[in-house]
Amino acid sequence: GLLAALSDEDLYQGDKAANVQSMIRFWNELSEWCITYLNQNLSDEVASVQRLRRLLSVAKRCIELKNFDSAFALGLALDSSRLSK
Repeated sequence: GLLAALSDEDLYQGDKAANVQSMIRFWNELSEWCITYLNQNLSDEVASVQRLRRLLSVAKRCIELKNFDSAFALGLALDSSRLSK
């Protein structure tokens, strides 16, 4: 998953490690959901485009709300090699 290349030693910094691990877990879960959502029923091109537009709209709204973590996670998911081209 996202940031999986980091070892536990890289992340461990006392009590702060729990926050970092929580953030990574959040990004992984949101990215996984996004990828799964976009890969549904790929034979229906109209629905695929609508799903992509919906996620872009959500990412834009996240930025407007200054929810940059979610917007960044959505952007990373959209850049995933697991998405069908």
